[in-house]
Amino acid sequence: MGVPLAQNHGPITISPETEWRYFVIAFRGSNVVFAELERAFDLATVELEIAFTIISTGGMLLDSPGRLFQVLRQAQYDSGFLVDLGKEQVDEIAGIYDLLHNADPKVPT
Repeated sequence: MGVPLAQNHGPITISPETEWRYFVIAFRGSNVVFAELERAFDLATVELEIAFTIISTGGMLLDSPGRLFQVLRQAQYDSGFLVDLGKEQVDEIAGIYDLLHNADPKVPT
């Protein structure tokens, strides 16, 4: 079933959650967590992008909305942009994140 996107655009199809092609990462904390996640994604063998962040401090705020549109534009023209992510890649990213998170702050990164 399509949902009208705008008057001059065609319908979009809302996929069931089991077919979503993205992950939602929720955490409490500062931007340090976000930076460590981005570093882990950059160091992993599969390239992942964080399309946007939503900050909740009583209300909702879309942080860097321009970044979302850049990522969506890239996905539109790059057939290899969306990748399959398996348990092996998730475990690798989790391991990299743990190493970064537990790194000695006296050692430069």
